[in-house]
Amino acid sequence: MTRRWPYPPGTLRALIAVFGRQYVICRPCRRYTPMRVESRDLDRRFDPCPYRCDICKRRGEIVSAVPEDFDLVGGKLEPPAHRPQF
Repeated sequence: MTRRWPYPPGTLRALIAVFGRQYVICRPCRRYTPMRVESRDLDRRFDPCPYRCDICKRRGEIVSAVPEDFDLVGGKLEPPAHRPQF
């Protein structure tokens, strides 16, 4: 049995539900991190990407597979609450 999706479309919740595990990448810095979303941010829109690189301050990009030659970000991932960073 299927039922209507009870949450808003175009949100981080919908993205994770449909595509599963996602990553946030920064193309200029060639860095990535697994996308982690706090429960209070699940209904936040994913376009434009709510995460910003803490080095170059540009918006990240949400992808399902990490491109080759990207480095994993070490340290803490800031949630997309006030000033999203990764």
